[in-house]
Amino acid sequence: MNHKNYRGYIFSRDFFPGFVPQRVQNLVIRQFVSEKGGTFSLSATEKSEANSYSVLDTVLDELNESGDLVFYSLYFLPKEKNERQQIFKKVLKNGSKIHFALENISIESAEGILAIEEIFLAEKVSQRATLPKKHLRYREFVTTNHLRGKRDYLARVNEFSKAECAIKAKKFGRDYWDGERQFGYGGYSYDGRWEAVANKMIDTYGLSNNSSVLDIGCGKGYLLFELKKSLPGMKIQGLDISSYAIANAKEEIAEFLIEGNAEKLPFEDSSFDLVISNTTFHNLKIPALFSALKEVVRVSAKDSWLCVESYRNEVEKMNLLYWQLTCESFYSPEEWQWIFDQTGYSGDYEFIYFT
Repeated sequence: MNHKNYRGYIFSRDFFPGFVPQRVQNLVIRQFVSEKGGTFSLSATEKSEANSYSVLDTVLDELNESGDLVFYSLYFLPKEKNERQQIFKKVLKNGSKIHFALENISIESAEGILAIEEIFLAEKVSQRATLPKKHLRYREFVTTNHLRGKRDYLARVNEFSKAECAIKAKKFGRDYWDGERQFGYGGYSYDGRWEAVANKMIDTYGLSNNSSVLDIGCGKGYLLFELKKSLPGMKIQGLDISSYAIANAKEEIAEFLIEGNAEKLPFEDSSFDLVISNTTFHNLKIPALFSALKEVVRVSAKDSWLCVESYRNEVEKMNLLYWQLTCESFYSPEEWQWIFDQTGYSGDYEFIYFT
């Protein structure tokens, strides 16, 4: 299926409890198509109203030139079984295929049609298409440190070429960690600021010398160092994509840090009592973000926490855009929580804002 073109279709109205923004629907389709090795442009929209399937009618008239069809969800289909059957048969007759990104289901044969009908009967779609789970908890650990920083947002985009700075920053090398401020941290050295964060995590999660903690995007390992300092018997493990950060890590815990990718963690299922990630996951594009969150779920035996950048209004959105260098995922809190739900992430989280 490599290099195949896909045509996507999304909803323009509320179609199950909790409307999903159109751009998020497009991102889910893009994730699905990416996993298939294909490409697609932005989706067409469909009004989700009783017996209103104008886009579907157009699709059926243009099947020969449409390629494979990707709908955001099974709920795009008519509620009446006979109408669904007509759509299925016409698509298969023309040699096309239907895919449903949210449910990760494809119709490629008559057997596939039967499987879809079983899902409708069992109402499995409605079980998956829900609002974010209520057991997600907001835990604030790093906001205090974040607010201490002074930021001139306009200078960030006016004094230097923002694009060139971002390109250099995304290499996550010396320039990003210990170079000039316009490329990243402007010198990231140990100053003890993570001690209070570590102690709060120990109290919050009831950590002990028998606990195990994984830090995804650990950087130079300062937070892990503080955890290990307070609980010398604790098993710690750090992972970061930056070879420079690992090579220049805190000497006392350098042996516990490895270079690696959050999309595919080199650890067994349920390996750690606590999995944490501080200001890392927003640096991932949506396909990688989905994979990484699923990996957190996989390797966590008990608790997890992650912190990402977000915005609550237009001012914070613009400040974030001005300040960021490596961010790939720009989402509001509601969108982040929706992403958590779709990937099965039910741990703790924190948002930092650029006020």
